[in-house]
Amino acid sequence: MNLVLKQGSRPVQQMGYFPNNRQIPTFPIYVHYDREGSVWCASSDEIPGLNIEGETREDAENEAVEWATDLLADNHIVPPYTKFRLTFIRES
Repeated sequence: MNLVLKQGSRPVQQMGYFPNNRQIPTFPIYVHYDREGSVWCASSDEIPGLNIEGETREDAENEAVEWATDLLADNHIVPPYTKFRLTFIRES
C-alpha cells in the first residue's frame, strides 16, 4: 500500500514505494473537520461504506486505512493481498 497525503492538489506526504506505480489502483479518501460534531471525518466515493470519524486527523486517517483494506476486498473492488494506493486529500 502506498499512502499519499495531499493538501488541495499539492502532495504533503508520501509513504511507501512501488517501482511500477502505473499498475497500482489509487483510491482518494477525503478528510475534513466537522465543527458540529467536533470530529475529523474520512470518506471516499470509490470505497463503498468508508465513513470514518476520529478525534484527530491522524486517528481518522489510520482508521480509514484499516477499513479501506477490508472494504475494498469485501466489495470485490481489489482482490485480497493486492497492492493499492490510498490518497488522503484534506478538505477545508
